[in-house]
Amino acid sequence: MKILTLNTHSWIEEAPIEKFELLLDHLFTEDYDVIALQEVNQRLDAPCIKFPMTFCQVEHQVSLRADNFAHCLVERLREKGLSYYFGWQMSHIGYDIFEEGNAILAKKPFVAEAITVSPQVDPHDYRTRVNLVATFVTSSPKKIASCHFSWWETKTKGFAVEWEHFVQRCVSNSQDVIVCGDFNNPALSEGYQQILESETLRDSYQLAKTKQGEATILKKIDGWEQNTTPLRIDYIFVPDKTVVTRYQRVLDGEHSPIVSDHFGIQIELEK
Repeated sequence: MKILTLNTHSWIEEAPIEKFELLLDHLFTEDYDVIALQEVNQRLDAPCIKFPMTFCQVEHQVSLRADNFAHCLVERLREKGLSYYFGWQMSHIGYDIFEEGNAILAKKPFVAEAITVSPQVDPHDYRTRVNLVATFVTSSPKKIASCHFSWWETKTKGFAVEWEHFVQRCVSNSQDVIVCGDFNNPALSEGYQQILESETLRDSYQLAKTKQGEATILKKIDGWEQNTTPLRIDYIFVPDKTVVTRYQRVLDGEHSPIVSDHFGIQIELEK
């Protein structure tokens, strides 16, 4: 199984159409089984469209708009001969003009669930966080999540609270879940250590038999304006005892073109 996670920063990057095309080419070439995307945007003023047959809705699904970044990827990949089921749900309003959320693309159909992990629920509050979970009926792993968490504040605010809510809803009741995304907590930080306190999850970077690349941001970006050093804040956490044959940083300007302010992570799991 081959999995990608990427914070797309979609439609916000300079030369967004060019970077969309570069990402599209990468996805087609790599032929991933599952793709977890964060900061998947659609403009508030874009027209709403009917849900495609391949769209996996969540309860209280927000309308899909014509420029939804995940939808555009899926449609273009289909034209090239690569078909995906996909789900998306809004988390909050971004930059005053976008409905921002998380998406999952998968070659197999799935049941989608949106999990609000933040105490905030107002979509106009950027602190509102809604993660997307795909449950597969006929394959393993049973669940894959695309997540975008807040920064560490204290043990009772921000990431710490969001992670505990997520664990209660998704991790504690499952021995077979892969958690992907932008965690906004650098490796070895308090937030990272909190994740590893879960007895069922391990960092795929640490488990990988072979690995290339580490940091997923190199300098200051939105949300990390004071950052001056390379950081690993994007992860794929896998069930304990998972065999990770390969871990590679991608879309980083070395192995493939840069398409976002984050680099992507690609892992391969033993079948």
